Amino acid sequence: MNVRHKTWLNGSALVLIASLAAGAAFAQEGGGTAQPGAGGEGVEANNVVVTAERSPAAAAAPAKASLDETQPEAIISHRYIEQATPETGGWASVVSIAPSVSVGATSNGGGIGDYQTPSMRGFQDGEFNVTYDGIAFGDTNDPTHHSADYFPTSTIGSVVIDRGPGAAGDMGQANFGGALHFFSPQVSDTFGVVQKLTYGSFKTWASVTTLNTGTLPQLAGGKLLVNLDERTSAGELSNTGGDEYDQLVKFELPIGDKLNLTVFGTHEWTRFNFPDSNGPGETWQQVQLYGKNFSLTNTPGEFY
Repeated sequence: MNVRHKTWLNGSALVLIASLAAGAAFAQEGGGTAQPGAGGEGVEANNVVVTAERSPAAAAAPAKASLDETQPEAIISHRYIEQATPETGGWASVVSIAPSVSVGATSNGGGIGDYQTPSMRGFQDGEFNVTYDGIAFGDTNDPTHHSADYFPTSTIGSVVIDRGPGAAGDMGQANFGGALHFFSPQVSDTFGVVQKLTYGSFKTWASVTTLNTGTLPQLAGGKLLVNLDERTSAGELSNTGGDEYDQLVKFELPIGDKLNLTVFGTHEWTRFNFPDSNGPGETWQQVQLYGKNFSLTNTPGEFY
């Protein structure tokens, strides 16, 4: 039996968020043009351009494509993540909706343990990049990833999936297979507290607490997001339970009219019982004797 215990700390990161805006040209009497911020009194609008989704189905689609893409790409919105993914899920369960991405079903339930490994376009984990707020990460031995050791669903604001090799400036060790780009949640301008509690099979429970301070005049317009994700499960398989605790803090401070400073930090602690990767797994005789959920025993020093 292996008891996996991993602590992961991410330092500060600068997040650049591009936004698109549509404007309208206004003509004043005498041929003049209204200047931004001049107000609309006495100004006649000759043309008004409205940009929107063509249909409600397109607006509600879980995965979308960018009009500016230069390679096959899918965008997963925060709305889909918040409404359609399980509270006990992680980054692997979020990307399963995207085209060309395949994620195996967990055999243990409860969202605890490394049981889900994504593949994209036939490339297995380690043959494509995974980034968070633009920072590529992976194991110390190779660019593979443990689905249980990094980002719970509540810490993901949106996802951009590049099914091509990306641009020359993309960071990572395995650009040839594409990339899964995850972005942290946005900090709200208004105060709010959200508490979510989940309970399910195999003594599984999860608690997600999200606090937004809103814009604080005392901090020169700064705003803070705090997200606490806690979960535990006994697991469907015998003696394969575990715990996971994640704390996320994100602070944004405007500097002038064109700059924005973002300070981000996250800490995660995980512990779960997991079979040795080189082990044979349960035999057919053991399944016949102990049932299909047989995995580990509680005898110290005994493999199975």
